[in-house]
Amino acid sequence: MRERPEDELLHGQVAVAYANLGRKEEAVREAWQAVTLLPVRRDAVAAPAALRNLAEVYVRVGEFEAPIDQLGGARSGFVLGPLAGQSPL
Repeated sequence: MRERPEDELLHGQVAVAYANLGRKEEAVREAWQAVTLLPVRRDAVAAPAALRNLAEVYVRVGEFEAPIDQLGGARSGFVLGPLAGQSPL
């Protein structure tokens, strides 16, 4: 991590590892770091994977309501931004 502090994929992988070890605070911190490093406005294709990873980490550490809040934010435009609610046709 010291060599690649801006690598969102690495932060996401470390987050899952921490979650599997029961290290809740570290897991959530690393998952949020991945989301912060890869915002949807920068990469609308890859960034949702970081959000999904964050939701997975929350579930693995027993925070079952947090992913619902995350997906609710995505549905309300957090992920889609100005395109939320517009027809693709």
